[in-house]
Amino acid sequence: MSRVEVVTHGAIVELRLARAPVNALDPALCRDLRAAIDAAVIGEARGIVLSGGPKVFSAGLDVPYLVGLGEDRAALTAAWQAFFAAARAIATCPVPVA
Repeated sequence: MSRVEVVTHGAIVELRLARAPVNALDPALCRDLRAAIDAAVIGEARGIVLSGGPKVFSAGLDVPYLVGLGEDRAALTAAWQAFFAAARAIATCPVPVA
């Protein structure tokens, strides 16, 4: 189940974060966002719009998730890698992202 809903508006693709209640960024959401960006580009989108819920775009990183990992360095590393991969996908996207 993807945590990113894809809504097509002609050549523009809206990627709507869908992880209730506040779209906190955990590794799964970050991976889904990166995959959705890649798919939009492959599908020849001319632009991408990132959106969130009706009350909040995103609360940011899922800090309780990260804290819950405790001293598990491998899991912490994987979580940060997923976040930075999503950020890199946005920053290096060959089409405009808003």
